[in-house]
Amino acid sequence: MRFIPRLAGKPDEEILRAIIRLQEVQHALALEYGFKGWTVLCRHVESLRNVKTDAELEETMTAEDEARIARLEDEVRELRKLLQSLSLGPVDNDLVLHLEGQIAEFNISLGNVANNATFTVEDGGKANEINTSMANVGNNMDITAGALTGKVETGPIGNNLDITTGGGTVTVQSGDVAGGIHRMGF
Repeated sequence: MRFIPRLAGKPDEEILRAIIRLQEVQHALALEYGFKGWTVLCRHVESLRNVKTDAELEETMTAEDEARIARLEDEVRELRKLLQSLSLGPVDNDLVLHLEGQIAEFNISLGNVANNATFTVEDGGKANEINTSMANVGNNMDITAGALTGKVETGPIGNNLDITTGGGTVTVQSGDVAGGIHRMGF
């Protein structure tokens, strides 16, 4: 009841003895829920009655809507297939590749990477196979995945090659790796 202006800052005993009108309580309740007044709160509650549930939306879905959803799902599957291979020329600075979801196979073919090359697979890190082939990496190359089988082929790496997995087998063929090859989780 501290939202009632005439009772704000008053001691509890005085608030408990006060005669409070219904309009004051309604206004205080609206303010407590972040609305400017009782009428605004009532309009908001009324608008929620017109919101449809998922089940109601499914009942009103037309065959055209279902066909549109099926086409979108097909397009997503095709995009995932296209994204399973990446081929790039030289990269002037850093290359960061972040994959989410279950990856059956991913092939990466690159020219020189001037600074860092980072590859991460998330969502349980379920990557069945990742194959990388690149010319040179100027600084670090990091590969992180939950379970990984694959092949890493590089030219010289200026600093470190770090591979972290939750299991699997990764074959590494590289030129000079100045800071060394670090494998974790094998």
